[in-house]
Amino acid sequence: NCPVACLTHSWNSWSTCSVTCGEGVQPRTREVEMARYGGEECEDGIEREEDRPCSDKLEDCPVNTPLVMGILMPLTTVFLVIVVLFFILKRRNTQEGAKPDISQMNHNILKKDDQLKDKIVALAENKDELNEEFKNLVSLVNEEVTDTVLESEQEDNVIHNRYKDIVPY
Repeated sequence: NCPVACLTHSWNSWSTCSVTCGEGVQPRTREVEMARYGGEECEDGIEREEDRPCSDKLEDCPVNTPLVMGILMPLTTVFLVIVVLFFILKRRNTQEGAKPDISQMNHNILKKDDQLKDKIVALAENKDELNEEFKNLVSLVNEEVTDTVLESEQEDNVIHNRYKDIVPY
């Protein structure tokens, strides 16, 4: 048996990207035959596989995830909070004998919903101002929720004063 030196073959072609949308990894391999029978050894740390980053078909991605997670999801949460507050206030006023103006409340909520949708479209088109606009929008919603709660408390006080002699609290 004659000595056989380490034999390093050429790298194979790069494999396909590990994802079809977004950031992934693209591997390639090569064959390395180790020395035998006292032949020349392979260099230390010889690689049999290597990877490189790949971005495959970014234009075909179905959703711009940073936009969805950074803007649409928080806005949806804010909208749901407003709707929940609406129903809490409606129930609370109904239980205390007040007749809430449901059509006006619905109109206000739909108007705010349209404003939020308009803001989302504007934000998606102008990503440079995204963070500042989002902060302003959250502040606007917080102010609206605070105003709604304050109005409800004022209505509660009016109802309480009007009926305090008739209905014990």
